[in-house]
Amino acid sequence: MLRRKQFSVNVLTNAGGNAVNSALQLLLLLLLARLLPTPVFAAFVTARTIVALGETASDYGARLWAVREFTTSENPRQILLRSVLCKLFYTACAMAVLACLPLNSLTPADFVLSTLVAITQPGTDPLLWYLRGRDRLDIEAVLVLFNRVLIFAALGLAAWLEAGVSTLLLVWLALNLVRLLSEAVAPVMQPLFARGAIDKPSATDLIRTLVDVFPIGTSLFLTTLFYRAGILLLDVFGTPEDVAVFGTGFQLVTAAGFVGTSVCVASFSPLVQAVQSQDPDAVRSIISRTLVLTTLIFVPLCFLGIWISVPVADRFLPDRFSGTGETMVLLMPGLYLSCINMGLRFTLTAFALNWQDVLIVLLGIASLTAFTLFYGADSWPFVAAVGWVLGEAVVLISRMSLLLHYHRQAGIPLRLIASTTVLLTVAVRQLFW
Repeated sequence: MLRRKQFSVNVLTNAGGNAVNSALQLLLLLLLARLLPTPVFAAFVTARTIVALGETASDYGARLWAVREFTTSENPRQILLRSVLCKLFYTACAMAVLACLPLNSLTPADFVLSTLVAITQPGTDPLLWYLRGRDRLDIEAVLVLFNRVLIFAALGLAAWLEAGVSTLLLVWLALNLVRLLSEAVAPVMQPLFARGAIDKPSATDLIRTLVDVFPIGTSLFLTTLFYRAGILLLDVFGTPEDVAVFGTGFQLVTAAGFVGTSVCVASFSPLVQAVQSQDPDAVRSIISRTLVLTTLIFVPLCFLGIWISVPVADRFLPDRFSGTGETMVLLMPGLYLSCINMGLRFTLTAFALNWQDVLIVLLGIASLTAFTLFYGADSWPFVAAVGWVLGEAVVLISRMSLLLHYHRQAGIPLRLIASTTVLLTVAVRQLFW
């Protein structure tokens, strides 16, 4: 009973915080689109994409590993130290790879600032991983939301003062560092800093951690790359206007995905425990609850987005962002598929099917890229939107097929997911044709 009550508290507080954060992200994008010149705004959109990629690269699966270990470990300080060392190793490797991206919008200095922002984001914060492992997503939600509110206000003010991309990123970085300092002195973190001896992990322990994390991190990094592939493709092959239109529409739509993340994150720790205890009824119940709740949240949200995206975009965005509303409509089925895919990705991690998921995400990236490059010459934003939806569908079908192959599909509401996807696709088609 206590576990179910804490799950409800975790979902409500985390989803509430993420809903507010999503609203802040929407307002911030609309505000920056009005205040910043198109080249500066396009550069900031690209910088946000690097931040998202760098955040996942810095985490590189250590978050899921640490949450799983914090859930059962009696020595949280040891897990924290191993998490930090793992994070530093993968951060150095991933930043070297990201530096090779052929970007046109960012200067080298802005790229460095983007990576520094990325490695101080909440998703890469081992202190917050500890809270997740202890099933205290409610405290995490409060800390992160306060930080997001400050960032929204500060970036909005900086844009109003006509700041450039470098200044916006410096402000963002400073507030992330303030959050880290405030977390370190919070009473709830004291078990991590309690006095006493701590055994330094051996080289063997660290290598074992890096190996355990690698397939999880590769899957997560490729998933994040998949989400941002459209923006990166347009930054290379399109114009700043293409990046601004598609990037704005994509980030406005996917900001709502934070709510779906809350459901999946709150379900992960109970799912891991159910899998480890070999309780098939509990596994089935948790998977079904997660995906059904995600559908109930996003079906009305996606239908609402289909019908209001165009008038809202026309009302609040400048004329130079013409086409953003239509791009958002095309993205709505992909939003639903993306949130269901997130639940399936956590399920695959709980079952330790991470290497298989790496291949699945690569297949999704290949589908998105091939479709966009083949059809995108005349209408990059629209084609990139359809390419993302197609890629999400490929990933969804592949993940379900994988779980079916291993006889672990119990609890997945297949008919509900299929019927919802068809209804959303029909609604988009009727609006356009």
